[in-house]
Amino acid sequence: MAGIYIHIPFCVKKCDYCDFVSFESENTEKVWYVASLKYEIILASKEYQEKTYNTIFIGGGTPSTLPLGAVAEIINTIRTHFKISQSPEISIEVNPNTASLEKLSEYYSAGVNRISIGLQSANDDLLKSIGRVHSFSDFQNTVTDAKKVGFTNINADIMYGLPNQKVQDYLDTIHAVVDFGVTHISAYSLILEEGTRLFNAINKGEIALPDSETEYQMHSLGKELLIKHGYGRYEISNYAKAGYECRHNLNYWDLGEYVGVGLNSHSAMLEGDSLTRFCNTSDLKGYYLKLQAGLLPIENKEIIPKQEEMFEFFMMGLRKTNGILISEFQNRFSISPFEVFLDAMNSNAKKGFLCYDNNAIWLNDSGLDFQNQVLADFLE
Repeated sequence: MAGIYIHIPFCVKKCDYCDFVSFESENTEKVWYVASLKYEIILASKEYQEKTYNTIFIGGGTPSTLPLGAVAEIINTIRTHFKISQSPEISIEVNPNTASLEKLSEYYSAGVNRISIGLQSANDDLLKSIGRVHSFSDFQNTVTDAKKVGFTNINADIMYGLPNQKVQDYLDTIHAVVDFGVTHISAYSLILEEGTRLFNAINKGEIALPDSETEYQMHSLGKELLIKHGYGRYEISNYAKAGYECRHNLNYWDLGEYVGVGLNSHSAMLEGDSLTRFCNTSDLKGYYLKLQAGLLPIENKEIIPKQEEMFEFFMMGLRKTNGILISEFQNRFSISPFEVFLDAMNSNAKKGFLCYDNNAIWLNDSGLDFQNQVLADFLE
């Protein structure tokens, strides 16, 4: 399986916790960017014509800040120049106050069949505290409009560990989202990134985060509540109704191939039997200049050593609750994982983190909670 990722770097306002390549911009900049993006799609398609792509993911930033018609243009360009499967998953990220009924209708008509809404919390005070520019009411309106135009595959992003967030605040958000009948919920803990406004405010003592015990309570009680409501945990932070797992993200976790298009997008492709990883420039002016010269805006490219690729296969695959199929590892690397990682596997099995049989290797709930600790053993 292979996927295409499209990066849209524009936002209404950069959130206080965000360290992604994103920024505020005028419509004229967005029009210029979309034209450049379409040209990059054409150039990239010539490099990877032989593959069939099963998923398309338009992320950001906030893709729904693009002017009306732009998303349809991007998807039409992809369909024209790349080989797309008969039933692709096509996802787009939106923020509640930027996805009008007219835009949602455009996306659906263009073939988008999965929408991911960045809610983060149902508590308006908490939303303000992290620099979000929408309310919970905006989220409700977006879900209602999305269903009205035909969307059935709807994800909501929520976060725990936010400044001044209580356990009940987080559980209330889950209840509120579940009541709106979304089919997928991504539940992430706040990651404090150096250089962000939130990082600086916390370092100055202006804002306090919940302690580790409170954050763990949010995670564990939230997980129980989501499972109780019929959302299966299929990855560390992702829960879905049966059949609504995100195919694009599963491809990442399976260490599959994907082409990234747009500013600072990343790609991973098999060239021969080697995994090659490359990324685009994060400088917008440099991005334009490269494309104007008829070149892909790739900044660096590296071939991943086989031992590192095997470790990454474990690192990504053990994020999934189903874990890793032994046959898939053997087919990819022509060696058994037991020959490469047996000591680390046995060590973590004894600790009560990891399980395996003749078919698969997976982490139990404790192992998923301490995945970084588990993976450290696989690096030795």
